[in-house]
Amino acid sequence: MPDNQMISFTNMEGYMQNSAYISKICFKETLDIEDESGTHIGEFSGKIRESFSNCNTKSFTISIHSSKSTESHKEIEMSLFSNCTTNFQSFDEKWSQYNIRRKMLWHITIYRNLLTEGMNYAYMRYLAIIRYKGVINNYSAISINGILYKTTYICSVEEKHKVRNMNIAVSIIKRILQRHDSPQSPSIKMTSLFTQAGYLLEHTWDDNSSRKLVIKHCMVVLENGQVYTDSALRLRKYWDEDIRLKSMFLMKVSELKLEYKSYLKNNSEVKDMILDYIKEILIFKPEDVLAFSIKYFEEIL
Repeated sequence: MPDNQMISFTNMEGYMQNSAYISKICFKETLDIEDESGTHIGEFSGKIRESFSNCNTKSFTISIHSSKSTESHKEIEMSLFSNCTTNFQSFDEKWSQYNIRRKMLWHITIYRNLLTEGMNYAYMRYLAIIRYKGVINNYSAISINGILYKTTYICSVEEKHKVRNMNIAVSIIKRILQRHDSPQSPSIKMTSLFTQAGYLLEHTWDDNSSRKLVIKHCMVVLENGQVYTDSALRLRKYWDEDIRLKSMFLMKVSELKLEYKSYLKNNSEVKDMILDYIKEILIFKPEDVLAFSIKYFEEIL
């Protein structure tokens, strides 16, 4: 799309009838919530899937869940479920908030033709996937606590943005909310960083907020913008925190060492084969030890 082209919810239908775009938007992700010191204080998860409304038209069902600990060590959880058509026409949103020291409070509201929080989550992913650049102005949005806002999106693309140890293309979307009933009140500003595949890398609030969303340590970001979980990274991060897992692992290592020693002791031909292999390595000094080893053992087996 060209720079500065205005894009509205009603004129996106041509794009969104393309099943390729619909399938790309459907996904799930989990991010960490961190405070200003980088300490983990909670978790955010989002999921978008294709569904059908009562009118048998294609739609998205969006579910968002977050949990965090407050400074007073209270656990707060929030869940949100939203439905909108594939060209981003909302028709309902439900949400609940839970405080572990209080009972659950449900807030169920139906909103039509307003930009809801759930729909915004899917819409920004779409803008990142199509690599939209420009400004989108004056959409009526409603927050989860029922306040009406005017919304502005400022979208840009950075071809080489450093993420971990590599440079990748990202979309930067700044969202500005201004209250309808109080134009003079301070606006709410947020910045979201997405990969070109639409995965959220970071979300910050520009109101001196002490929290932010960041991609999990165990997630690996590829150059094409796809993201996947590295189980080894996850294990290393939580290794010292999970004493039971660490204990089970060390016990298994000890068992395997005894098993291998016993096998070598009772099978002298294996020990001789290993000694012969080491001699060959020392004599020929191959540059590619792996290729040499594969060929060596293929010949003797």
